[in-house]
Amino acid sequence: PPKYQAQALQKYMAQQKRRGPPPSPAADGPPKASKYHNSQTERITPSGAVLHFDSQKEARRYDHLAALEQAGQIRDLRLQVDFTLQLSGVIMEKGTADSADAARKLTAPIDPGPAGTSTVPTVKDSTATMTVEYRSDLNGGLAVGFWIGGFAIYARDPDTRENVMVYYGSLGDAKQYVSA
Repeated sequence: PPKYQAQALQKYMAQQKRRGPPPSPAADGPPKASKYHNSQTERITPSGAVLHFDSQKEARRYDHLAALEQAGQIRDLRLQVDFTLQLSGVIMEKGTADSADAARKLTAPIDPGPAGTSTVPTVKDSTATMTVEYRSDLNGGLAVGFWIGGFAIYARDPDTRENVMVYYGSLGDAKQYVSA
């Protein structure tokens, strides 16, 4: 009812008056340091364009790549190019990498098993999430059981159109057996 709305509005206005004006952003003190304590950096290209980098390390990496391009060792240098990653398949892994460092160096599974399945990846705040699984009820089933030690996710290279392993996940000591 309007009577109670007016009464609630009067209480709210009185409360705001007691609190005083909201603090200004400048009163909060000096600006916070960035999370990684980086400092933004600029570079000027030979054509006069100004490039802005979020860190000095990123700018140094650009300097190195620009020198490689100038020397003819690489070509078509572009910055932060958007592209769509086209996943092309999942392969179950029977083996397991000995260490995280060994897993990082893999370009293919150690002991490839049958194909797996996955959900369509979802992306939120630059983090991709998907579910990978092996379904023994697909493709006529299994003739022989096996231990799943991990999985490899493949994507299609946009330049060569070849399938390339882009992620390797290891189950470590928690291998799972799939019966036939």
